[in-house]
Amino acid sequence: MTVKISGTFSKENRESNGLDAIRDELIGRPLERVVVAAIVETRSFATDVTGGGITIPTVRFIAIEPVTGADAATLRDILDRARAARTGQRVDPTLMDALAEDDLAGGRPAFSEPVE
Repeated sequence: MTVKISGTFSKENRESNGLDAIRDELIGRPLERVVVAAIVETRSFATDVTGGGITIPTVRFIAIEPVTGADAATLRDILDRARAARTGQRVDPTLMDALAEDDLAGGRPAFSEPVE
C-alpha cells in the first residue's frame, strides 16, 4: 500500500509550518534527526489503473511543529509504540537515532548541494 505526501505549505498555511523556526539548525546540523508533531489530511486520491485498481491517497501536512526536550522523548516513545502496534514487531530503541547509509554521501548530506 502507498500513501503519497504533498510537500509544501500554501502561503495561507505557512504559519502552521513550525520548521521555519529551526531553519538554521536544519542547515547547521543536517544529519541530526528532528522529532516533529504533525497533523495531516487527505488532499486527494487517485486510482492506479495499471497497478490493479489500487486507490492511492495523497496527504498534506496542515500543521508541523518541532518538538524538543522531554516532549521529544515522549513523542518518540509514542511513535515507537504505535509502530510496534501496527507492525506487530518490537522496535529497536535506537531506530530513530541511527543514520542510514544513504544519509551520507562523502561525509555530506545526500541532499546538500555546494553553494557558490
